[in-house]
Amino acid sequence: MKNFTRSFLRKHGLAASIALFAFNAHAQVTDQAVVEAFPDLTDGTFVIGATGAYDVDTNEDVTLHAVNTDSSLTLQNGSNYTSNNHDILLASWYRSAATLNITGGIIDLGSGYIMADRDDDDGRASEAPAYVNITGGTVNLYGFRAYNHLWGGGDVAVEVPSTLHVNISGQGTSVSSNEPVSLSSSFEGTVNITVSDGAVYSMPNDDHVDSFSIESGGTLESRGSFSAANLNFASGGTLKFGGVGYYIDSISSGQTIVLDGGAFYDTTTLAGGTLKTGAFDMNNLSFTSGTLEATGTLTNLDSLSSSAQTVILDGGIWSPSGNIETGNVTLQNSGELTLDGDYDATNFTFTSGTLETSGVLTHLDPLSSGQTVILNGGSFGDTTTLDGGTVKTTSFDMSNLTFNSGTLEATGTLTNLGTLSSGDTVILDGGSFGDATTLAGGTVKITDFDMTNLLFTSGTLEATGTLQNLTEVGVNQTVTIDGASANLLMNQNTNVTGGTLNVLNGASVSVLNHTFTVFNGDLLFSSSGGTVEIDGGTLNVGSLNTALTLNENSSITGNGTLFGDVNLGVGGSIDGDVTGLTLYGDLSGTGTLSDVTVYGNVDIGNSPGVLELQGVTLASGTVFMEIFGTGVGEYDTLIGDAFTDVSGAILNISFVGFTPLGGESWQLISGGIDPSSFNSVSTPENYAMSGDGSFTAIPEPSTWIMLGGLVLSMVICLRRRQ
Repeated sequence: MKNFTRSFLRKHGLAASIALFAFNAHAQVTDQAVVEAFPDLTDGTFVIGATGAYDVDTNEDVTLHAVNTDSSLTLQNGSNYTSNNHDILLASWYRSAATLNITGGIIDLGSGYIMADRDDDDGRASEAPAYVNITGGTVNLYGFRAYNHLWGGGDVAVEVPSTLHVNISGQGTSVSSNEPVSLSSSFEGTVNITVSDGAVYSMPNDDHVDSFSIESGGTLESRGSFSAANLNFASGGTLKFGGVGYYIDSISSGQTIVLDGGAFYDTTTLAGGTLKTGAFDMNNLSFTSGTLEATGTLTNLDSLSSSAQTVILDGGIWSPSGNIETGNVTLQNSGELTLDGDYDATNFTFTSGTLETSGVLTHLDPLSSGQTVILNGGSFGDTTTLDGGTVKTTSFDMSNLTFNSGTLEATGTLTNLGTLSSGDTVILDGGSFGDATTLAGGTVKITDFDMTNLLFTSGTLEATGTLQNLTEVGVNQTVTIDGASANLLMNQNTNVTGGTLNVLNGASVSVLNHTFTVFNGDLLFSSSGGTVEIDGGTLNVGSLNTALTLNENSSITGNGTLFGDVNLGVGGSIDGDVTGLTLYGDLSGTGTLSDVTVYGNVDIGNSPGVLELQGVTLASGTVFMEIFGTGVGEYDTLIGDAFTDVSGAILNISFVGFTPLGGESWQLISGGIDPSSFNSVSTPENYAMSGDGSFTAIPEPSTWIMLGGLVLSMVICLRRRQ
């Protein structure tokens, strides 16, 4: 006993020797009593969290001594134990075993260790190992160690191995260390770690493993390289490493290896187990059976030769050059499989992703949402159903494809398509319809397109190029032209009769010597703008319940005739060319007119606003200007150049929700317009428009009398002085 005490004092000091015998009866001690016994717990059953979670935060080491019988320290019921940069030491003596049980909570030792230290007296070897059982919670520590601390009678160290058994088990159990298990010191013993039943043990790397066992459900993770020389790898277990894997001869049935950026040092055989990897070169893998699952690109895997082989492309990419019909392939999470030849898809599981082929596909299950087939010159050898997925092709005959719903994208000519109904989308990226097709509830997206072979009864037609020969946009029909390259070319009379025409993101509508009439429906512009270009044609919006509304970056340009009311919105414009545009209808909003003749009323602004005229003729109607206050932006403004003619219009000025005090002045008109050139001017009583475009009050008659009397008195005074 004296040598044990001497060695203990050498490590822990006098206070430790006093605490060493504090609990010398084998009894259960709980919670605060355990904390008070730190740093040394001797010969007993010690429990933290006896009746519920009990949190401990200490800066002391914990030493559990099995002096006479087995002793244990248990942390349970979600208790949290924190000891910054300090250790938990399990000391065995006289063949007694010390045990640490962790069943929940968080154990955080910072840079501390959980260690086994065998102390004995007079050189007698203790054969009892120490145990750590972790069956729940999270453990963070620097590492596990097994020390030899056996002293002879002359205080000479004797190398007798000590052993620490670490058992990690249970779903959700997580243990993470920052140091490899084995160190190079000859005074260290053996650490055996077993992981099972949903638990995970993570370490930085371990090139000199003492003993690892991965049981069913357990995961051993090395963040660096890993040597499997001393690994017991049971079925149902998982080995994961991020560096180089050594001494891994085969991956057998039930075993799973995850290459988290890692690789095999030498040739490994996949023989019934599972290999999960990112991008992977098959040069160091012999694939005889089992499952190869990739999230990256597979290279140097040319074919599958056995029905016992399965490739899962979990977002991965594979382009085999040989035959794969004898194996099993699964596409999921947007995986990609590209084939050079024909493929019988009997053993093909298609969850999501892309299958591309230049050959003939047979026995393919219905294509649903998230599934894409690219026929790069290929075809369907038997009846295939498009039921929410996507088929991309060049020229294509629909005879072997049943189109229930989804997307059909073609760069060539589509034939035998028939009728597109709700849920169907056809994208013609430079393609066309080779025979009569009906759009009845679905969507057709096109670049350049001629409507000759498309009967449009309902649905949506979207164009990013030139769309021509459109005769009508009726009820339940939507036509969208989108983008700076998009143009609806009106090369014949076209009517909007209850449908919607969207002009988006700089697209244009060109009316060529024909009439474009919006009888009952919507002509809408996006905030990014669009243009209606009239080249000798007619834009008729007179039948709309509300005015055609432009907005910033939206415009009507060219030469021709507009029938109906137009609202410039905020920043819209009507810009005629040299020949000019004529508007038969009322105009409102804020914006710009140039080279336009207006036969209708003009209501400036959107309470209030600014209208700028350049070379405009107001041939009839009334120009309404409203004053809401005296501040800038509280009254309408009209700006015109010298080429603007307002002689055919009446100017009407009114106060709205505002009563002037007198003496105010507003600059309502500026530029080259002569306000007196209006046909007539209507103003509130006692206010008048001056020749410079300012609007002011007319002085009262009493004011003129007062001024006259003042002048007369000054004259009389002057004569008296003379």
